[in-house]
Amino acid sequence: MREALPAVVLLGVLLLLAWARPVADRQAPAALPPSGAETWMADAIPGVGPRSRDAVAAGIRRGQVPTAAREWFAH
Repeated sequence: MREALPAVVLLGVLLLLAWARPVADRQAPAALPPSGAETWMADAIPGVGPRSRDAVAAGIRRGQVPTAAREWFAH
């Protein structure tokens, strides 16, 4: 039983630290200007794949933001 005491104390300290840790801010990042859109950003839009991501990214830079990504880019 004495051998388990350090493990129990360590587990208790870890649980206490996890419980007392402040909650991370889970706010969405600020909207980006459409002129700064990069190819990987377009690739993250639902329905956009490897064949269309370059064209969609170019469209976003021209101000043609797809509906699924309107909240991501500032108008």
